[in-house]
Amino acid sequence: MTEPHPGRKEPMTGAWLRAEQRLRSVLGDDVQLQAVAYDDDRAATWRTWLSVEERSCLETFGAEKRQREFIAGRAAARDLIGKEEEIDPADVRLKVADDGAVDVPDLMWHLSIAHCGPHAVAALSPTPVGTDLEAIAERDAGLERFLMHPEDERLLATLPYEHDASLILVWTIKESVLKARRSGFRTSPKKLNIDVGVHSGDVVEGMSVEKENAPPMTGQAFVTVDDGGVWKVAYTRVDPDEGEKDTYWWSVAIPE
Repeated sequence: MTEPHPGRKEPMTGAWLRAEQRLRSVLGDDVQLQAVAYDDDRAATWRTWLSVEERSCLETFGAEKRQREFIAGRAAARDLIGKEEEIDPADVRLKVADDGAVDVPDLMWHLSIAHCGPHAVAALSPTPVGTDLEAIAERDAGLERFLMHPEDERLLATLPYEHDASLILVWTIKESVLKARRSGFRTSPKKLNIDVGVHSGDVVEGMSVEKENAPPMTGQAFVTVDDGGVWKVAYTRVDPDEGEKDTYWWSVAIPE
């Protein structure tokens, strides 16, 4: 067993640890998850994990925010793979594929990375997997027109959340599927039809409610793609940890 690496934050704590546990309760044991938050001290070590190609890529990002997202995303992936394979994260080789996804060329894993604000998450599975992370906030009305399948018209009204929270949830569910399919937005999200298992707005299947009369924090959706395929998506809300202000939806998609 390898010793804990100085760049790691083990184990996940607080809201993010609980979120990871809730997602795994839906997904099962085959999917491994990791969340990290950018920290200047740990980032100094995380930078040493980057390959020559990744360091060159990092230098092309003019915005510091984009650099932090890149560093944290790669760190989440390498930390997760390192723990699963019991190797040093710096020894984990990642490669950007032609479709833009990140592969683990030396190992039989499927990998997906997402980031939002200071946070980054990685999902690892022996089968295709996609993950997305988005902050719950007011969005432009054009997002709804961009996302919604014709059969999704009543979906936002059916979900037991405020409108913006429902819209961002739909976004994360659909994007996680598009990432698992490795098509990204080359496939229109309108071609994805979501069944969240909600009936009449108040009977919720497959969801966990952590406080009485509160909307469920965690659930599952089944997404059918117009050109074929059904995907299972676990999702959970991540409330702010101490010192933070943003609330997030975190979704993970796997084949059904």
